[in-house]
Amino acid sequence: MKTLTEQEKQALWEEVCKEFPDDRTVQEVHFARLVHHETLRGLPDSDKIEFYRQAGKRHPKTADTH
Repeated sequence: MKTLTEQEKQALWEEVCKEFPDDRTVQEVHFARLVHHETLRGLPDSDKIEFYRQAGKRHPKTADTH
């Protein structure tokens, strides 16, 4: 799993703000999606699935119950 630098995160944030200039909520959601996408880039699907399963365990109210 890749760790993004602050410079990379800043570039993603700037991209998001250009795409959604008037909606902070959408900016936040899209930024999180992009960070996950970049962090998990190149990993096998099984590792990506495990990442999200672990995230669900850290946040049980939003975890998939299946």
